[in-house]
Amino acid sequence: MSLAIRVKATISAVEDSVFGQLVRRYSEDRADLLAAVVAFSVLFSMFPIILGVLAIVGWVLRNPVAQARARDLVLSAVPADSALSVLHAVDEASRSAGYLGVLSLVGVLWGGISLFSALEAVFDQIYRVPTRSLIRQAPMAVGMMLVFSLLVVAELAATAAAQFVGELARTLPFVAPETVPMLSVAGVVISLVAAFVLCFAIYYVVPNRRLKVTQVLPGTVFASLALLLLAQMFPLYVRYFGSANPYGAVIGLFFLLMTWAYLVALALVVGAELNAYSRTGTPQMRVVKETADLDRRPETSLWFRPRRERARRH
Repeated sequence: MSLAIRVKATISAVEDSVFGQLVRRYSEDRADLLAAVVAFSVLFSMFPIILGVLAIVGWVLRNPVAQARARDLVLSAVPADSALSVLHAVDEASRSAGYLGVLSLVGVLWGGISLFSALEAVFDQIYRVPTRSLIRQAPMAVGMMLVFSLLVVAELAATAAAQFVGELARTLPFVAPETVPMLSVAGVVISLVAAFVLCFAIYYVVPNRRLKVTQVLPGTVFASLALLLLAQMFPLYVRYFGSANPYGAVIGLFFLLMTWAYLVALALVVGAELNAYSRTGTPQMRVVKETADLDRRPETSLWFRPRRERARRH
């Protein structure tokens, strides 16, 4: 067998493999452009969402110390240099106490609907289904913002419990000193669990398609691990490459935010591609399965269908 035939057979085998089919699907869906859409929405909605989430968490906790920890926890997902600017903006908004409640409510609605509408448009493009109407998108977006706020509260409680257990373990005589640092791993585990729950909610609720739990697990596992790795590795990127920016501090900060937002969006889009592939199988079977699913489930609810179609159904 000649070398050319071997190379052709190898390329064909790679294309027919799971990895090759995923790459083909990624290319067919233009997932890099979809990630750019999500990244722009993340940048556009970041400040109003952070302000709204902090207001909701503060209303739930009603404790200045817990509120400060919540602010640090929310801003820990943002690159360090960018977090300082966002923190300054949040503090400036907080000084206007009379307007903070209204501003937070508007921020949650505006930022949440914008971000999750973009996510739904991207996911529906991947699943080949129509998007929800604006009236149906708003409750979904507000619900996801509440889930995110509750996750912040739950992560704060779990982190405080882990710190309490660590301090208690240091006072126990029968606990070996070398086992105490192992408790610091609890923080990483808590962050991973929170990321897993958030990604699961995004993949299960946001797409305009009825999905099983098992159909969103591949993308959930990938996206949660990718987001956790991004949170751990991005400070190293800032340390070694962020200072080499020749365009000035302002442009460098904007470039840093764009890079972070695009990597987050890319992780979410690739996770959605994994879910769609695991659900439909090979690309050849995708059209048949998705057409059958559309026949079983209406594109929109009966209420939002045209009047003539509602009359025919009755």
